[in-house]
Amino acid sequence: MLCPNCNKELKEVRGISHYGSTIKLNQCNNCGGIWFDEWELFSLEEKEVNKLEKIKPDKFKKSHFILKKEKLCPRCNAVLNKFKDPNIPESINIENCQKCGGFWMNRGETTKYKRYQESKQKILEQEKIDEFDEQIKKLLEQHSSNPSILINVGKILSTRLDPYSLRPIGNLDKKETTADKIAILAVNILIIILQSLLHL
Repeated sequence: MLCPNCNKELKEVRGISHYGSTIKLNQCNNCGGIWFDEWELFSLEEKEVNKLEKIKPDKFKKSHFILKKEKLCPRCNAVLNKFKDPNIPESINIENCQKCGGFWMNRGETTKYKRYQESKQKILEQEKIDEFDEQIKKLLEQHSSNPSILINVGKILSTRLDPYSLRPIGNLDKKETTADKIAILAVNILIIILQSLLHL
């Protein structure tokens, strides 16, 4: 595979993904650019990018000359185009092969992208925490106007469930009240939010 910038042979380098698996990437020893096959860019950890972009920085050429010519995909030789995504700032230069789905990033661009990706993730996490706090606040407000709601939530949480159907085990002859329905809804909302937080 040849570098889209300077036609030098790309060297295989390794990085670690968010899931702990090893990713094989291709980097140019001359200009420092990195080739990512489809999805590799999105799963590579930020600390791994920092390692790759710091390799022999004195030997990497300045990137200003790199933008002067048309670049070809090192994988399939198709023309690379600027990758446009409304969720990625224009200041981050990512080039994409529409034929094989790979990405080319000049030295420094991968770090910029990963920093942006990490900051975006922190914002999303904070939004989920805020949403969770808002649900708790609503539940407490409902409790102040109707104290039986949290009591019912406690009863529901302490009720044994069938592991297969998730239906309560025991005698449930009494009719379900409005407070019970609100409590069940609140518990379901809390479970959904907790599950989403655990899967981050």
